[in-house]
Amino acid sequence: NPDEVVALGAAIQADILAGGRRNMLLLDVVPLSLGIETFGGAIDKLIHRNSTVPAQATARYSTQFDGQTAIQINIYQGERELAKDCRKLGTFTLSGIPPMPAMMPQIDVTFLVDANGLLTVRAKEQRSGQEASVTVQPSHGLSRDEVERLVLESVEHAQEDFTARRWIELKNKAETDLRYTQKALENDGHDLSAEQRQAIDAAVAAVHDALKGQDVDTLHRAVAQLGLATQPLAMLNFNAVARAVLKDHTLEEIN
Repeated sequence: NPDEVVALGAAIQADILAGGRRNMLLLDVVPLSLGIETFGGAIDKLIHRNSTVPAQATARYSTQFDGQTAIQINIYQGERELAKDCRKLGTFTLSGIPPMPAMMPQIDVTFLVDANGLLTVRAKEQRSGQEASVTVQPSHGLSRDEVERLVLESVEHAQEDFTARRWIELKNKAETDLRYTQKALENDGHDLSAEQRQAIDAAVAAVHDALKGQDVDTLHRAVAQLGLATQPLAMLNFNAVARAVLKDHTLEEIN
C-alpha cells in the first residue's frame, strides 16, 4: 500500500531527526533551512528544514536605496532568525543593475538543491536581465550532532529571535517611510493645510523617537500613525504624478 509506505518513511525520518536511530543517516531531506540575509541582518528562508530533495524555491526582492546598481547575496543555513546566529555558506554579487528608485528593481532569487545535495543560488534582475549565480555544498563540515545543536538553539531562542527580527523589519520600514515622506514634503508639502503639515511633523518626530529605543510595539504604533498622517500627502503626490502622465493628452487618447 503506497500510503503505508509513505507513512512508514515519515515515521522513520521523524525518529532519525529526534535522535532515536543513530545507525541511520537521513539523506533525502534538507537538514537545515537555507536562505539569504536581508537588509539589517535578518534571514529570509527560501527552502525550509526537512524539505525533500530535489527542492527549489524563488522569492522576489528589490533594492533598499535609490540608484543602487549592485546587491550582495549572502547565503546562510540554519534555523535562527538573524544572520549572525546562522552558518554562512557563501556569497556573490549581482551587478549591472540599472540605477532606479529604491524598490523598483525586481530581483528574483532562486534556490535549487539537487539530488546530490548541491545548492545553486541564482539572482536575476527582471527589468535588465542581469544575472549571477553560485553553487555551494551545504553539508560540508556539518555533522549530525551539529544539526541537532543548531535546531535546539533555535527553539531555545525562538521568542527573542522573532522579536529581534520584527524590530529589524519595522526599522527598515520606518526608515524607508521617513525617506519617502521627506521627498514628498519637498515636492508637494506646500499644498498641505497647516493642520495636515503639523500632523505629519508630529508623526515624523514620533518615529524618530521610537527608533532611538528598542520597543517594538512603540515603533509599530509610530509607523502606523505616520501612515495615517501622510495620507493627504500621498494623495497630493498621486495627483501630481497623474497630471504629469496625462499632460498633453486628449480625453479621447486617454479613453
